[in-house]
Amino acid sequence: MRKLIWFEKSVTKVEPGQKAQRLFRWKLCFKGGWKLAIHMLDMRASDGHWHSHQWASITLCLWGFVLERTDKGKVIVFPGRIRARPAGFRHQVLGNIAITLILTSPRRCSSYVWYDGLESDPTVYIEHPS
Repeated sequence: MRKLIWFEKSVTKVEPGQKAQRLFRWKLCFKGGWKLAIHMLDMRASDGHWHSHQWASITLCLWGFVLERTDKGKVIVFPGRIRARPAGFRHQVLGNIAITLILTSPRRCSSYVWYDGLESDPTVYIEHPS
């Protein structure tokens, strides 16, 4: 019998040559692909790659702040502020410390990372199943 709700914990790994970053996640996973997570971010020593996610998300900043660069400019998400992003939204998380609550949808598209800047072709990070 498949569980309706389960728990995951993950820590983001640092790739060789990448500046240090820390991201701890505690997730409640629901049947149908929805997830509710607490993120603890420490991006102070990271320049963060441009990337997109395969899910839509709604983020509530609980503590600290998140500095995000988008195609339209920079956005600062302060405590108490909500930020919604569609699936496939390209952004870059810049250095700071924050704790956020995030709700993510089931996967809707492929996920990409621009390792060599936006001038380069993106690398498929997670392929969306057809």
